[in-house]
Amino acid sequence: MLLKICQRWFSLGLMLLIVSRFLSAEDSYQMEVTPSQFKHQQAANFTNMHWLEQPQSAINIQLLPLKNFSGIPMQKRIEKSDYYYHGKIPLDIQSLFSDLVIASRYFNPVNLESIRESSIFDYQFQLIIERYQLPFEYAPDDILWKELKADVDRWHVEPKSASVKLSLKITSGQRHLSPWFQSITMTLSDCDLNQQPQALTYKENANNIIREYAKTSPGQTFIAASNYLILQAIQHISQQHRMAKVISNNHNELFIKSKDSSFKIGEQLALYYKSTGETQSALPVGNIEIIKTYKTQAVAYPIDIRVDQIKPGDWVQISETHPYQAPEFSFEKKNSCSQIAMIENNQPG
Repeated sequence: MLLKICQRWFSLGLMLLIVSRFLSAEDSYQMEVTPSQFKHQQAANFTNMHWLEQPQSAINIQLLPLKNFSGIPMQKRIEKSDYYYHGKIPLDIQSLFSDLVIASRYFNPVNLESIRESSIFDYQFQLIIERYQLPFEYAPDDILWKELKADVDRWHVEPKSASVKLSLKITSGQRHLSPWFQSITMTLSDCDLNQQPQALTYKENANNIIREYAKTSPGQTFIAASNYLILQAIQHISQQHRMAKVISNNHNELFIKSKDSSFKIGEQLALYYKSTGETQSALPVGNIEIIKTYKTQAVAYPIDIRVDQIKPGDWVQISETHPYQAPEFSFEKKNSCSQIAMIENNQPG
């Protein structure tokens, strides 16, 4: 009896030891691969990214409506920059995120109103506001007497650092991709403000709400967090293989075409069926071999799949991946209290 009790205790202790070691190893691995937050100087580096032009056409994406779990409501209202230190989140941050995506030159957000089928875009992006910490106590200024009292209360209060936690979720459009999710927290004070935050593109250059918002520490933390997540998304998607399409099937010869990639005679490429809604099947169904090439077009033979099972619209995986060039960033201090030295021609990690 005593022996059985000892054996049970020994087994339980061994199991707990294995689980604890597994959890601690997993936690340390995640910390090494993806940092969960950036503060002050490190965060300020992401407020102005100098994206480099990519040598291929931009990837079409669909931006899903932003989700806000911060507890601070979003509202479209025209305010001076001081308001965003204590008030509601401007509804225009959805447009701001879209603008930052365009600035990367790697993705092209497709207008939601113009989408009629999933074949127009490769991936779906959804931004999520997890946490939104204001420098002052939240005061939306919806009632006049409350607005006056809140103004007086802020006279003798030093603003805290602004902190924003954002998450980005990427799912498949016409390209198959396992769901990808990443979060980041950025923290900035008024001492970390960039005199020249991220320049707006042609799309939102005249948006005064965004321009005022970008002058504030909450606005620049949002820009920094968004830029970081866009950078991580580029690094992740750049590892995905490019795809070509079967244009026609003519007596055992397959005519395939790519947007901007070339082919090599003799290379063997994986074939994926076109699923419902033009999407790519999750697993390859066979392989084809290239026998003729011309720029971004090629003729191929099936290797291990019947030719009558291959239809126009099916996908062919090309060996190359999307090339990626790391952006540069710069910081020009706005306030004299900033301890951040001006950084030029550097590359964020």
